[in-house]
Amino acid sequence: MLTKPEKSTLLTEFILDYSENKLTDSELSAFKELMNSSKVVCKAAVNGKNIRRAMSSLPKRKAGKRFDQKMAAKFAMELERETAENNANKVADRSIFAI
Repeated sequence: MLTKPEKSTLLTEFILDYSENKLTDSELSAFKELMNSSKVVCKAAVNGKNIRRAMSSLPKRKAGKRFDQKMAAKFAMELERETAENNANKVADRSIFAI
């Protein structure tokens, strides 16, 4: 019997669907039977519902208008810096062998 949610993706999916109220009547009935037979599953399901409820009470946040552009520019600058460092290291390595 499956009793550890972190060990089973199917069980994890059921817990997520339960917390989002997405189970059909037959799935809900079967899942409640499983919850009654396993304290671990019951605790995970209740925690999932509580977390979902708490998250839904948080205010909705949005990124700024130019967020994507700013992040892309920062990634490009970081990539350029890493490339320059790698090239400098390659040049340094060649000069050692040239001696």
